[in-house]
Amino acid sequence: MIPWFVVGLIGGAFALSANMIAWTIIGQINQKVPATERVDWNHWGTGIRTQHRKMYPESRLVLTMDICTALVVLTFGVLVWLTISR
Repeated sequence: MIPWFVVGLIGGAFALSANMIAWTIIGQINQKVPATERVDWNHWGTGIRTQHRKMYPESRLVLTMDICTALVVLTFGVLVWLTISR
C-alpha cells in the first residue's frame, strides 16, 4: 500500500505543478493581449501552448508543463502496473 500512496502523491504533485504552470502561461498571455482577446482562466485549451511560444520564444514554461504532464501519465501507468502486479 505504501508504494501506491507515494506514487499517487508524486503524480498529484506533477499534476498540480502542470496546472500552476498553465495558469502562469495564461497570466503572461493575458498581459500582452487586449482585454477582448484574453484567455479565460477556467476554460482554456491547447491553444495556449502555441500562443505562448509565439509571444515568448525563449520561455521554457511550455516545455516544463509538457514534462510535468508526461510525468503525470507515467505515474498513472506505474499505479496501474502496481495494481496489476499485485
